[in-house]
Amino acid sequence: MRGSKSGSCGIFTHVSHGGLSVIRTIFIASCVSVQGVFVRALCDGRIVIRANDKEFTGFPVSKSAA
Repeated sequence: MRGSKSGSCGIFTHVSHGGLSVIRTIFIASCVSVQGVFVRALCDGRIVIRANDKEFTGFPVSKSAA
């Protein structure tokens, strides 16, 4: 996994895994989620993703055991 780190609060930008972009899901409202390519993580726990040339900010959906 590769990524570039910038800033003092540990903001990571565009992470790739073996040359493939990482897809993440975020909540932007209590019942609204968006899925897209991970762009960066923010200091407050939110992440930014890109979907259809737009960037969305929200809290990541937690991973659950299957």
